[in-house]
Amino acid sequence: MKITAVDSAEDLFYIEDYFPTKLLDINLDNSLPWQDVSGHPRQMIDTQEVDQSHVFYKMREYSQSQKEYWSKFFDTDLIVQGPKVWYDEPDFQMEGSHIDGDWKEGIVCPDGAMQIYLSEGKGQPGTTFYHPDRSSIRYEIPYKMNCGYLMRNHLKQWHGVKHNTTNEKRLSLYLSFEFINQRLSTG
Repeated sequence: MKITAVDSAEDLFYIEDYFPTKLLDINLDNSLPWQDVSGHPRQMIDTQEVDQSHVFYKMREYSQSQKEYWSKFFDTDLIVQGPKVWYDEPDFQMEGSHIDGDWKEGIVCPDGAMQIYLSEGKGQPGTTFYHPDRSSIRYEIPYKMNCGYLMRNHLKQWHGVKHNTTNEKRLSLYLSFEFINQRLSTG
């Protein structure tokens, strides 16, 4: 795994080769319990809801096993939240920009988050991050297999997905982090 800060702020990182190669053999059979995501041409599955032999469950186990690494990386005790897999239709986009968790009333925003793309890039858009005033692009994370972003979610990480004008779907794993020491100190 290679992690590179996108700029001097060191709160947004580009990740390459997150998963071991053996976890990238993905079977999207029709038996998976996909759930539609309201308002978007997107489906979602909690990795805990699949059979333990499925690669999505193994990705979950792998991500959970990285807890100590992420605690050292972020320099805090944390909880790695169970990942979800998103399957975006070709027409998917997230109009405007958002901060993870800002649109769910009563939901605590994650302290950190990571999204890893799980299919070959064939022109699909990745994730675009904007400067806090949202008037200009900070960094565009390219859509590339087994790559993605890692961020501290300090309520200034405005991002979105440009309109997918290809006929290709996007498949990605998203997980979040809860920083325990920060929650205890901020109450």
